[in-house]
Amino acid sequence: MKEPSETSFKLERSKINEVIAKDGEYNENDVMIKKWEGDNTSGYYLAQISKEETQFTGVLNNNLERDGYGFYRSQNGDHYFGMFQNDKRNYNGFYIWPQTQEGDKVHSESYHGFWKDNKKNKYGVYLWLDEDEDNEDFDNANFEAFSGELDGNNFQRGTFLRKNGDNYYVYHGNFTPDGKKNDEKAFFYSSSLDRLFHGKIENNDFKSGYIVYFDSDSGEVQDYCYCEFENNEVKKTVIKEDMNEEEVKAELDENILFRNVILGIDYFGAIYNTYKDTLKFIKDQMGEFDIFEDKDKFPTLMNTAVAYNKENIYIDIEEKVFGKKIK
Repeated sequence: MKEPSETSFKLERSKINEVIAKDGEYNENDVMIKKWEGDNTSGYYLAQISKEETQFTGVLNNNLERDGYGFYRSQNGDHYFGMFQNDKRNYNGFYIWPQTQEGDKVHSESYHGFWKDNKKNKYGVYLWLDEDEDNEDFDNANFEAFSGELDGNNFQRGTFLRKNGDNYYVYHGNFTPDGKKNDEKAFFYSSSLDRLFHGKIENNDFKSGYIVYFDSDSGEVQDYCYCEFENNEVKKTVIKEDMNEEEVKAELDENILFRNVILGIDYFGAIYNTYKDTLKFIKDQMGEFDIFEDKDKFPTLMNTAVAYNKENIYIDIEEKVFGKKIK
């Protein structure tokens, strides 16, 4: 997982404040700053700044710090749009690293979620994407994403999704500080066999749990068993005929509910399309975005910046399967 850039621009604050106090605006050396005339905007400025190979379009406070909506391109070519506070990324925002290419394949990474003092924080969606150059078809892309709770670059609890060709898997549970799957009641779904594991995974290794097979056409349970593992190989199996049906009913109900949630919405496609739409917006519109004429676009930008909350597989699983409320 890549670290976001923390570069910023330097402004001659005393000089700029002096000019703004006199003329109401400052316009010099690719730096344009004006008082923001509007409801509840006293003490704030609108700015378009190109300086030291960085670009910023957005809101500054009376200390000329980024504070509010903004769009930022770093010296490295990273892009961020979302909220700032005290000159740092805070609250909701979308960060996109420059694409890299190897042969015909293009690799993309982005983080879409909550920030605190320039660090990924609380919860959001991290994307790794590999696809052919100029591809716009999700079916032709290889894809990994984490949706859930983070502390900087460390996964805490969440949903990891991986798509390779026509097959994919979904893991939901806790993680160790070094990123290994580790949970007493993890879910692990594989699309190739329409199979769901629910049980203990320790440091990426299966330990024990239920395996439920579904009929892909009807969605009904086709078969199930309980297994114990050693080195990820089955060492003991209890078949359904040897189980108490009443005792296992709650387990099957939870497995069915989990599968219904993850298959009810195209979460993979939603993450992919949000990234692609955002990239297109950056390329097609941000270069022509005049904040002094188009400040009404800010709500549109912010709707995109908080879009990770919509059709979010982690939030839906936690709320619909476990009955937890994610704030």
